[in-house]
Amino acid sequence: MKTWILAAVIAASTSGQGTVYRWTGPDGSVRASNSLSAIPEGYRSSAVEMKVVSITQGHLEPVQKGFAKGRATIGFTPSGRGLEARAIFNGRASRMAIMDTGSDMVAITTKLARALGYDTAKSRKTWVATSSGRVQVPVVLLEKVKVGGAEAFGVQAVVMDFEGRGPVSALMGMNFLSLFVFEIDSGSGTMTLVAPN
Repeated sequence: MKTWILAAVIAASTSGQGTVYRWTGPDGSVRASNSLSAIPEGYRSSAVEMKVVSITQGHLEPVQKGFAKGRATIGFTPSGRGLEARAIFNGRASRMAIMDTGSDMVAITTKLARALGYDTAKSRKTWVATSSGRVQVPVVLLEKVKVGGAEAFGVQAVVMDFEGRGPVSALMGMNFLSLFVFEIDSGSGTMTLVAPN
């Protein structure tokens, strides 16, 4: 089975998934959030809008509007491989995932898609840019994704394999993350996901 390395080779895009802001907290730690109102008022003027890089060239029309509930705090090591967390997909498969603010879309491996019972041969397709060029990949609809106490429902994912992932089976892009108000605090090594009221 051929694998591809996900690459940010497409022009930066905000793609309707919302904006991510970066600012420096009072302790000197770098922080990020997708909600300007979640940034303390004294730091809003210094917040910098970050670019979200698309991993897809095709536009995916929502099959249904996703929604979220609950909250979670994910711990990470700033010098580690990334913001990794255990996620439960469709209430049946528990796998490690990277919370990826640099991707528009959720991406899951072929092995995970099979474990969840998807027939990717019959799934609709979209184009994804990789370091090997453009490839067409299946798209599936995840019924539910749970990370800690945070749950998202009706989340689309592209199915593809990627090198250098180690034990990680999914990249949780902005179509998942933007269902929550999130904050990343490099000082405390945490990412907080909170479903909007």
